[in-house]
Amino acid sequence: MAHDRDNLLRGQGLLRQGITGASNRWKYYFKLTICVAAMGAIGWPVYRAEPDQITDFFQYEIARVVHWVMQGAQSDPAMTMWYDGKRYLTPASVVATDPYYIRRADELERDAILGGIIGTILGGLACIGFARLMRERGKTAGQDKVICGSVIVEEKALRKMTSRQSDARSLHIATVPLPAKLECRHFALLGTTGAGKTTVLRQMLDGIDARGESALVYDTSSEFITHYYRPERGDVILNPFDARSAHWSPFAEIAHPADADRIAHQLVTSTGKEEDDVWLETARILDL
Repeated sequence: MAHDRDNLLRGQGLLRQGITGASNRWKYYFKLTICVAAMGAIGWPVYRAEPDQITDFFQYEIARVVHWVMQGAQSDPAMTMWYDGKRYLTPASVVATDPYYIRRADELERDAILGGIIGTILGGLACIGFARLMRERGKTAGQDKVICGSVIVEEKALRKMTSRQSDARSLHIATVPLPAKLECRHFALLGTTGAGKTTVLRQMLDGIDARGESALVYDTSSEFITHYYRPERGDVILNPFDARSAHWSPFAEIAHPADADRIAHQLVTSTGKEEDDVWLETARILDL
């Protein structure tokens, strides 16, 4: 029973939290829409108004209020009106019923209504855009943040990253082009048997061959020799167990007695025991 009660309380808390969050969001959207609508209702008439039309509008509205208030008082107070820079004393009833002022006020009111409608639409669109922005920010905030090190990306994303620095001559790994500055970097091709590691190497060698460039291939299984070796274009095999191998001896590199001494020390290494040094030195002399 205690377990069921805990689940009930937890569910009620989540429901209350969801209702509160939704209420706060809709309050914010409502306030945003009202603010934009008010700006449209004020800004559009001001933008569209003719010279002195706003002044005429306020004079007309004041005259209407004064005329309505003084209807039962058997009096018609005069109002100070300004027209073409001149001051006039005019009864409020005259201003409140004058077609000129009525038309000017109606035009301004229509523009205010239109501006409010446009502002409401723009406010709704702003709420939608703000909601999408917050959703993307929340999605980003919930993802892992890479501080340093390597990042695992999809093939499409990697292709988009490298395509900016590549051209038609660039080598490719599958559909991903390699910028020229990365061709001399180290690559690690990891995968089980049949995953396509050899296929990737062949694709890169085909690209190098198509560019007329040379490559140094460490081929332990002779698989690439079978496919790419062409002696007529000057290909060289360095393998003492292959009859096609180019013959080379380290002794052919001796151009000075110091070279011979260095080779002898490489072939007959020291043991770290001083009493054996005489035998090591003799072996080095005999070796040469």
